[in-house]
This record gives sequence, C-alpha cells and structure tokens, in this order.
Amino acid sequence: MQGFFYIYKMRITLFAGILSFCICTASGQNKQTVNPNDPNKIIHYVGQLYDFKFFTIKDTIQIIVKQFFKNDVFCYTKGIPYALIIGTVTNNNNYPREISVLAICDQNIYNVGDKLKISQSNDPRIGSSSLHPIIFTHDTIINKKRYLYLIGSESPAVWGNVTR
Repeated sequence: MQGFFYIYKMRITLFAGILSFCICTASGQNKQTVNPNDPNKIIHYVGQLYDFKFFTIKDTIQIIVKQFFKNDVFCYTKGIPYALIIGTVTNNNNYPREISVLAICDQNIYNVGDKLKISQSNDPRIGSSSLHPIIFTHDTIINKKRYLYLIGSESPAVWGNVTR
C-alpha cells in the first residue's frame, strides 16, 4: 500500500511541474530574462540597481561601516572576490555621503560602526585577468515576479584598500 501512495504522489508532482512549465512558456514572457538554471523561473533585473557606478578618490577618506558582506572565495581562483563595505563618509564633503567600497581579496571581518580609512586601489577588471568580480545579489518577489538586484549598487562605488 505504501508503494501505491508513493507512485500517486510522484504523478501529482510530475503533473504540477508540467503544468507550471506550460503556463510559463505559453504566457509569452520575455525569454531573455529566463533563469538558465530553472527555465520555469522568470527573473526581472532591476536596471539601475544592477550595475555599480564607480568613482575615484584622490586622498584617503574615512567611513563608518553600515553594512558588510564577506566573500570567502580564494583570490583570483574562480573570479575576483571582494569584501563589500557600505558606509557613510565622515571626513570629506567632496564625495557622496554614502558609498560602497569593494576591497579586493580582503578576508577581514568588519563590524557595523567600525571606523575605516579607504584609499583608492586599481580596478582589477583592467589588465590581463579574464576573471570577473564575484557579485553579491539579492532577490525579492513582488506581485509573483522575481526581481534581482546587485547589493551595494544603490550607492556610488569605489575599488578601495581598507585600513583601520
């Protein structure tokens, strides 16, 4: 009797999967936003929040950490890892009030409220490396649509070296 219920449950699951695939493909949604890992899931990229707006700094600035995201990938193995620090600039009015700092290959841990000094570093995308930065993303579902955005892209960004 257990085998019967198992087969019945598998048939229902298979039917639901086929039905959802048919509904998604028949709805005429934009195929360029289909998730390659799961063709049944449609992703809508939030345009202005899916790319960093980089700027350069000429001198050292101080920030207070508001958010921190650590990247545990070894440097230059599968991509270009960076620590993402979102903070408030405290000592210079010539720069945006809130910035995102991408610290290349930084394995340190920073806490909210830490005061850090940031200096400009070279853009790792320029040069001989064919690797790309490993990004931090966040997704949300609004009205049954999945939206994806790049964490840190809401503030101007800088490639930086961090000192305490």
